[in-house]
Amino acid sequence: SYIGNDTPSIENDITSVLKFLYTIAEQLKVVVLVAFITVFLVTTYVQFIQHVQYRSFSSVVLSSFTAYIHDSVVMPPSLDLYPELLRSKFFTERILDKEFYTDKFGEKLPLLAILTHGDKPSKKERDVLIQQATVALNGYMQISNGIRSEILNINVIADEPLFAKELIDVVLVELEVVHRSFTEAALNAKFKFIERQVALEKEFVDDSKQRISEFNEQRRQTLTPVLLREYGILVGNMKAAQSSYTSLKNEAAELANSKSIFQEKSVMEIIERPVINLSPYNKDLKRKVLLAGILGVGLGVLIGVVRSCLCNMNNGTEVFKK
Repeated sequence: SYIGNDTPSIENDITSVLKFLYTIAEQLKVVVLVAFITVFLVTTYVQFIQHVQYRSFSSVVLSSFTAYIHDSVVMPPSLDLYPELLRSKFFTERILDKEFYTDKFGEKLPLLAILTHGDKPSKKERDVLIQQATVALNGYMQISNGIRSEILNINVIADEPLFAKELIDVVLVELEVVHRSFTEAALNAKFKFIERQVALEKEFVDDSKQRISEFNEQRRQTLTPVLLREYGILVGNMKAAQSSYTSLKNEAAELANSKSIFQEKSVMEIIERPVINLSPYNKDLKRKVLLAGILGVGLGVLIGVVRSCLCNMNNGTEVFKK
């Protein structure tokens, strides 16, 4: 005896699975044929039709200002903005006149020409060409921060391996120049600010000394408690000004020393240098054939099941007519 409907349900499930497997066995030729056609088409596309691209990669560490300057002197700008900087028109313009050799044109051409009009003259204005080149270059380059904002990963995907590698080389050189320029600009701005503060404090110290000297000359004969209190305030102000002046002078000297050290230091360390990668970036034949095989089998099973259902329906219709 059955308890509830558990056993009949299990038997129905087993029967359904067996029917499905029987259907697949009947339609095995269809499944194999569809899988073969899918793999054949994908293999043909990858080997003979797909546009081949090559990838070159580099990873760098951008030294922040704090590598050479104390935190209290200069606060570094956000390095998270550097990926956007490298994608900007500002940066693109700096490298557009660099020349590269490509097999496509068979000669060295400026990057602006390679990205826009090629080896033929263009009637468009330079600003228009620069905008087009900026968009095109962003299509070549993939830039992102690493696990820390100081780390910058640069990928270049191009039609030729040598061009991809040389393009990264140029980008790295210009990136270091730009980063150093930003650092020097911030240093100089801070140094000028401190120099102005030092000059103001010196004026305040000289003014305090002058007031004390005038007070001594005018109040030499009579010193009441009120005058003594006023004298103490003048002396206190002068000492505070002298202390602030000394502190600012030390800070200015420290910053001047940091500037001289900074000139001899590198602002960028290359973790991984770009290389000429002769293996196509987008031509992973094994993986694509495997995926095509899985897709082909799945599609073949679906077609086989539909085909079997249609055959059963036709057979049922013929029996009913008889």
